[in-house]
Amino acid sequence: MLKNRKKWTAWSVALLCMLAMMVTICRAQTNAIVITFDANGGEVAITEQEVGAENKLQHLPTPTQTGYQFEGWYTAREGGEEVTTDTVFDQSTIIYARWSPCEHSFLSPCDTTCDVCGDVREAEPHAFDSICDFECNRCGEIRMATHTYQNDCDATCEVCGHKREAAPHQYAHDCDAICNICEAQRIIHHIYDHECDPVCNNTECGQIREIAHCFSAECDAVCNVCQAKREPLAPHTYSNENSEVCRDCGEAKAGDHFPSENPDNTPSNPQTTTPPSLPTQTPSASKSTLLLPVVGAGVAAVLGGFLLWCFVIKKKTFADFLAIFKK
Repeated sequence: MLKNRKKWTAWSVALLCMLAMMVTICRAQTNAIVITFDANGGEVAITEQEVGAENKLQHLPTPTQTGYQFEGWYTAREGGEEVTTDTVFDQSTIIYARWSPCEHSFLSPCDTTCDVCGDVREAEPHAFDSICDFECNRCGEIRMATHTYQNDCDATCEVCGHKREAAPHQYAHDCDAICNICEAQRIIHHIYDHECDPVCNNTECGQIREIAHCFSAECDAVCNVCQAKREPLAPHTYSNENSEVCRDCGEAKAGDHFPSENPDNTPSNPQTTTPPSLPTQTPSASKSTLLLPVVGAGVAAVLGGFLLWCFVIKKKTFADFLAIFKK
């Protein structure tokens, strides 16, 4: 019985201690000092705050009121004492915000909001040199400006002349002369095997051009550059009837040529045609002049043979010869 009585006595003392602590806490909460903030026409984020250690406020909120400048917290609307974080409170109370007309302060001529009271004014607009200018001339504010270009390959802004690193021109292939983006033209050089090659070697290009073979004369059959052969050819041109070498190409008469569309037998490219040098010849006689000696020689040969037959082989005399004519 004694042991049980001691246990109940210990539990009773513990419960009484706990009740005493709860009463103390409740009394402390009931006697807490609360400070109420009256913005006095303005606005404040915190309306109540309990005092801390030594019955002082840890910090004071800052209210705002458009057109007015905050002067501080006071114990009365008019007059009273100024309240700071060093003020000691012995009871809950209300403190009031004190205001004075704001002497507006703006960061720049273009700023519309007072940086003291937040009052908004109608300020002068920003001043830029052009729609591409990104910095205001009055306040230095930076804005996002957009330059104007004709296309992606254009490097100079049409409005302000700003230079940029533009995109390179784009072409379909190496022989393409017109940009796919801006249609800018460039000078290109097709690649050919030789001057007479009509098709560009670039497979993506395949440009076909008109060519002209280079011949020494109208009657020349082989191109001087690519050795291509042509026909029909113009007839040879000779200096005279006895000439054996063509005056234009230097080929001998034995060559077979076809008539061309040049009836005058004049070289089509006299600037590049150099007539071959011909040996100096004396003027030859006409056909009739050459025929007489040939006929005379034939008659003399026949007469000589007849006389040889008569006087040598037949041993006839001149008298016998005359006798034949007398008969």
